[in-house]
Amino acid sequence: PILTIGIPTYNRSYYLDKCLQAIYRQLGNDDIAEVFISDNASSDNTPEIVAKYQGSLNLRYHRNKENIGSRNFENVWGSAYGKYVVAVGDDDYFSSTTIYNLIQALYQNQGVALLSMLESAEDGYSVYRGNGMNDFVDCVSYVSTYISGLVMKTSCYHQIEDKLKFGETSLNQVYLQLEILRNTPEFAVLYGHIFGKGTGEAGFNKHVPMEDKGCLGKVFIKQYFDISFELTTYEEHALSHGSSSKAMAYVGITYQNNMFWGVGTDEDIIKASINALVVAVNHLLDTTKNTTVKDERYVAMLNYIQSNYKTVNLTDLAAEFHLSEPYVSKYIKEKSGKNFGDLLTHAKMKKARSLLRNGTMTVENIAYESGYQNVEHFNRQFRKLYDMTPLEYRNSKSK
Repeated sequence: PILTIGIPTYNRSYYLDKCLQAIYRQLGNDDIAEVFISDNASSDNTPEIVAKYQGSLNLRYHRNKENIGSRNFENVWGSAYGKYVVAVGDDDYFSSTTIYNLIQALYQNQGVALLSMLESAEDGYSVYRGNGMNDFVDCVSYVSTYISGLVMKTSCYHQIEDKLKFGETSLNQVYLQLEILRNTPEFAVLYGHIFGKGTGEAGFNKHVPMEDKGCLGKVFIKQYFDISFELTTYEEHALSHGSSSKAMAYVGITYQNNMFWGVGTDEDIIKASINALVVAVNHLLDTTKNTTVKDERYVAMLNYIQSNYKTVNLTDLAAEFHLSEPYVSKYIKEKSGKNFGDLLTHAKMKKARSLLRNGTMTVENIAYESGYQNVEHFNRQFRKLYDMTPLEYRNSKSK
């Protein structure tokens, strides 16, 4: 089969039934994909639920002799017969056309080592084809912590020597993805309405264990990028607004005696933490591309421009930092070798490229979201910088 849909489960037969029903409605007994259930020694009626679907689905069932904890995920990945494998939570329910679109994406992109499934508000499904860890982090960011959205090429998974290197943390899946990309850099992202109503209803672990906090930088960034930084600050805060609650994480890293900050929010503290770390490291990367040493004020200016790219002008920037416009203009030129307009255009085009890669938004709307009121001016600027039109760029990045 092209795909193994693996389901690690333990004492959640009610959710497993709903998960299998969502798969059955799309696959039936088609052998184009297999379903593999790894039962972590459940004491409920899980075997009866599985028996209900045997014969109706191309299904294999394995029951562990004892509960092996989170290693049950490794059991799913390591037992797959499919060319690709995804380990889906037993309370994650595919929406009505996801499996069809996933299989189609895998057939059309069989060279990729990874495929990440990301939720999108746009109608339909689209695929982005990428290369390398930097591109992957830019596209997927903290969603790489979401196991149910991770599709791995089975042969690439088996090539990893130490599959449980960070098994004591909640982030081993992030390590697996980056280790795979280290060896085989081609990946794809499937955007669409991936999971349906009720997904995650059994609840998620919203607390990152204390021992995981020190691993955030080590697992996600420091292990793979040539950056020697120190994770100096880590804070968690709970946010409540009405009936909803979220977690906020602050991450501070130090590089060459300079501090870089990131903030992340999410219902899941692990996702919030990794999002914050990615923001901090991206700030570091953006501000160390030139050999010129950049001080904290310049870093703050870059952050301000990036956060306010739609409306900011030189007058606003000078007022924000209580400086004169001529001084700010000269200061930016000395620090970066570029003028304010160049930095603003870079910030706008970074947003535009991301929107062109991800989804089906029209060029006119992308121009507006990127801070351009005139789509023709946007098209001219884009062609001038990248020697192609926005549509040509989109086509070159998608299948």
